[in-house]
Formats: sequence, structure tokens, C-alpha cells
Amino acid sequence: MGRTGTLAKSAVAVAVLAGALLLLFRSGSLPRADFVFVNSTTPASLDPHKVTGTPEGRLLRALFEGLTIGDPATLAPRPGCAERWEVSADGLVYRFFMRPGLQWSNGDPLNAHDFEWSWRRCLEPATAGKYVNLLWSVVGAREFNRGDIPWDQVGVRAISDAVFEVRLAQPTPWFLSLTEFYPLFPLHRASVEAAERDGVTFTSPERLICNGPYLLAERWLRDRIRMVRNPKYWNVDTISIETIDALAIESDNTALNLFVAGEADWSGSHGDSASFSAMQNEYFDGCPCVERSSTPGAAPPMFNIANRTARPMVALARCPGPNAP
Repeated sequence: MGRTGTLAKSAVAVAVLAGALLLLFRSGSLPRADFVFVNSTTPASLDPHKVTGTPEGRLLRALFEGLTIGDPATLAPRPGCAERWEVSADGLVYRFFMRPGLQWSNGDPLNAHDFEWSWRRCLEPATAGKYVNLLWSVVGAREFNRGDIPWDQVGVRAISDAVFEVRLAQPTPWFLSLTEFYPLFPLHRASVEAAERDGVTFTSPERLICNGPYLLAERWLRDRIRMVRNPKYWNVDTISIETIDALAIESDNTALNLFVAGEADWSGSHGDSASFSAMQNEYFDGCPCVERSSTPGAAPPMFNIANRTARPMVALARCPGPNAP
């Protein structure tokens, strides 16, 4: 290898090292978030109409809210952006009545037309949504996605700012539960279209306009995402945690060590068997906020965490554990 090749390799190595040091400096300069959790990996995207992963879903449920939300104890649909709904006797027509005074994080009003535009975007062939098939029970949805019919033949429409109607081709008992799933979250049309015109992503911290309990404050590749409480959220008075960090940690053992060191409050992983067993008796036994559960075929045993407003999870949570997003 010649001198030029050696110098080029050295330059690349220095650049990588400098980037790593800069990332460490930036994250170290932040005060610790009120709640820190290990989110496995860097999210592929924060576009709810395109992603499919669990790490993305955790973040999107903090940043956005659909027509309904899942009850933390039963998972049954309960009012979200829609304060109530009506279902026809044959189970084919759903009418959602929007909460009055809903706002996007920038103060713009949020209404039924935002949901119609967003569901249309989800179904557009150009969006290439991975979960588009969830709407196949809606009249005309499959045909629109194939490009066979215009939008006005699809059973989705905003009757007014306050009323959103969906017509189904056949009864779908789980349809209400679908309305709390992130592919059917609303997006802020003006900001999405402006980003497309500018040739940039609308999901950057300076551009992302949300309607959920949290806002995107910082996003550092392969490091963390920081979210802060959204003062425009309709139910903001119930949100007690001001800041949340989601760490992009793919190593199970690193996640466990961060938890033990007090640098993470929740992790969906407990590390490998040897690491967990070594710490089990010294650190975890007797902790009053965790209940050990035996999972067939699971070794070592995991902990079932039931936070105050979060659904039960198989994970590690700090004692006492704040609410997971």
C-alpha cells in the first residue's frame, strides 16, 4: 500500500474517532432526562405511515396520538383524539367525534380533515406503507392503493371538522383497536408537504410537528432521542415526566450494565444468562417494585413490570419506576 492509501486510511480513522468523541461530548453535556430507557436500536424512521418496528412504535406513541388509545390495563380502545364514537347496527359505519380544541404542537388546530388526509397518505401507493393492509376492510382501500379508483370512492371522509367517518366493506370486530396503532396516526399536512418541496425529511427535531404527549427535542444517530413534554397536548396535565431519553443500545449486556449503574430506568432486555445470573442475587432479589415471572423456555427468568399507567411489560424497571412511554 502506498503512502497515499495509508494517509487516506489514517484520515478516515481520525474522522471516525472525532465523530465518536463529538457524539460523546454532546450527549454528556445534556442533563440526565427524567426517564431514560433502552430502545434497542436507532429507529429506521419516525414516519408512522412507513415503519414497522417495536423501537419505532415506542417513540411514535409518545410523539403522536390516534383516534383512540389502548387502555393500560385491558388494552381496550378508549378515547384519544376522538372523545366518543358511534357504530352502526350492522358494524359497517364508524363515526368518530373529535375532541374540541385539539392542537398540533405548533398551535395549529387539529381536526377530522387531518385524519382524512393522513389515512389517504397511508394508502397512497407512493408512500409504500408496510401496514397498508390493515385498512383492507375499508371500502375501496385496496383498490385505491392499487391505483384503480379515485379517493372519493374510498370509505374515509371528514364530514366536518368535528366528525370523521369510516365505512367498512365487512364487519371488522378489531377495527377500533386498529385506530390506536401508529400507521393510522395523523400527520401535520402543511409541514409534511413543505418538507417534500424542500427535499428534506419532516421528521427532524426542527420540523416534526406532533400531537402526542411529547415533542422531539434532540435526535443523535446511534446515541439517543430526547423527547420533552408537549404543552399543547390535550391531556398534558396528566403527564408528570418532563423529559425522556430513548437510548440506541443494541447490546443486551450494555443495556443491563446501564440499568445497574443507574444510567437507564427501563430496559426490555436483561442481558445474557451469565451476566444476569451474576447480578441477580446481589442486585435484583428483594426489590419491591418487580415481580419475577417464570416464562416457559426462558432462561434466565425475567421480571414482569406493571407501571402505574403502562401496560405490563417483561423488562427491567428501576425501583420505583416512572411511567414508560
